[in-house]
Amino acid sequence: MLSALPPKKGLPGVACIGLAFLAAPASVALAATSRAEIEASFRPAREKYIVGAPIDIHLTLKNQSRSEVKLTISDTSFRFRAHDAKGKSVAKKGAAPVYGTRISTRTTGPGKTFTRTVLLDRYLKIAVPGSYVLVCELDVSLAEAGQPQQTRRISCRQELEIDVGAPDQAELGARAKELMRKLADPDDSVRLHAVGTLGFFDVETSLPCLETAVAHGAGVSRQAAIYGLARLGDRRAVQAVSLAAQADDPGTRSAAVSALGTLLKGSEDADAVRLLATKLSDEDRDVRDRAISALRRIGGDEATALLQPLMDDPDPTISRRSRYELAGMHIEALERRHGPGELVPALIEEFSSSDSYVCQTAARALTETGAEAIPVLVEALGNEERAFRVWATRSLAMIGSPAVPALIEQLRHEDRRVRGNALVTLGTIGPDAQPATPAISQLLQDADEKVRAAAAKALAGIRAKPPEEGAPPR
Repeated sequence: MLSALPPKKGLPGVACIGLAFLAAPASVALAATSRAEIEASFRPAREKYIVGAPIDIHLTLKNQSRSEVKLTISDTSFRFRAHDAKGKSVAKKGAAPVYGTRISTRTTGPGKTFTRTVLLDRYLKIAVPGSYVLVCELDVSLAEAGQPQQTRRISCRQELEIDVGAPDQAELGARAKELMRKLADPDDSVRLHAVGTLGFFDVETSLPCLETAVAHGAGVSRQAAIYGLARLGDRRAVQAVSLAAQADDPGTRSAAVSALGTLLKGSEDADAVRLLATKLSDEDRDVRDRAISALRRIGGDEATALLQPLMDDPDPTISRRSRYELAGMHIEALERRHGPGELVPALIEEFSSSDSYVCQTAARALTETGAEAIPVLVEALGNEERAFRVWATRSLAMIGSPAVPALIEQLRHEDRRVRGNALVTLGTIGPDAQPATPAISQLLQDADEKVRAAAAKALAGIRAKPPEEGAPPR
């Protein structure tokens, strides 16, 4: 049995040695014997990986407690990073796993062990042969079965050395064939994992395999194959996806319609537009909704003409979606027509539109112009219309630190709404708004109760400590 020093009194802690983790008491009120203990370990799924194939690893969890333990793990519990021998990162960001990792909640008996294969996403798809270090992290929620009030969240971190070899078409083909055989497995989770893995090979290997899975698959594995083709982004897949859009299963139709929008973005493809036009009257609402979004992504006058009558659709979901997508198409057309020097004034004019969807979309577009948009967005913090105030606040928060000086000025505005909205924005910006802390602290004594509350929330968002009680504001 592993042992470790207990955490400091009154503080939650995680005691650990190597890869074994003990959930320590969160407070002295919990019984000392109330411990759930788990051992977690990662290991490579194969001796050598190859360029062009996905990276998969095995996760093993073992219950080291004397009683049943309830574990909760999901895809979001994992984090992965990779670097080469010189420490250079080969991932664009902290990567998440896909397919085959979901465990959700599981109860396991004393001494029991179970293993899951974790397939890493394309952010960790290594393109250069060599040796790499894969950093694996996992968060697990666990508790003794029947005692949910004593659930603990523990963390595990491990480094694996992996070797990646040069591309080998013969080996790629053999692995792909092995996965294709699994598409006939009666277990849907096995088929889903096979389809997901196929989607992370190189395009020439993945494309024919996924097209076969779309043509002959069923259920969620067929839908996963459609989404896999969309991720590949190769327009050779359009024919297979178009055929799937005619399926009897609404889930398959919905996936195919969405994939067409992704594969043909900006193409104004007439054949796809005509196919999607038939889906605007589909009996399934989700298919209709996704067809609207797909038409927006494909674009063109014909797509616009199809969406305009839907603004008054009796189904509020369809009406809202069509209005939102048409507003997006309008702003995108505006961006194409105007040069860099003309765009901001044009977007400012659209931001004043009486159409709330156009206002919202223009506000989002303004955030991408950066500092140029700050004056008009700051002015909108005091607008009579709530929609303007909401989108101005969100857009300024997205711009971030460049907007902080202008927002500090607004903290002295005579209108309490302006002061309050500026505080909300600064709190949303977070730690980058630290320079505003002195001015925000003064508003803790504002005459308006709502402004005082907003000031306290803003300081919490910035993670700044308010002045001690009785201390004069700075």
